[in-house]
Amino acid sequence: MRLYLDGQPVAAFPLDKGISLAKEIDLFLGRNHEKMVPAYLVRDWAKFPSWWSLDGLLDEVKIHNRVLTAAEIQSAWASEKPSGAPNIPARRFPNVAGGAQRFGAYPARLEYYEQWDALWQMAG
Repeated sequence: MRLYLDGQPVAAFPLDKGISLAKEIDLFLGRNHEKMVPAYLVRDWAKFPSWWSLDGLLDEVKIHNRVLTAAEIQSAWASEKPSGAPNIPARRFPNVAGGAQRFGAYPARLEYYEQWDALWQMAG
């Protein structure tokens, strides 16, 4: 299997046993089917099942019933190449420069962006 980005191969790995199709479930690209607990937790108590999804864009996703050649993929990319950067808001960490004046911890709601903020359970 090969993964292409902007018409160029960026990764490949063998499928020794082929692929297994999940025929009885909807295909979701970039998100999970059910809430899941994060892997490799930093805080063992933070086991809140959450919806996880790709934070970005998937554009021109196509599923074929045959293997495409590298030339076909490069040609498809060239014919549908975006004319500019996508119009999505930049992800910037909150500015906390005006926070506490002494060392310590205090509760605060730091707004990053809606989907990320929804992952954290916090009162108020």
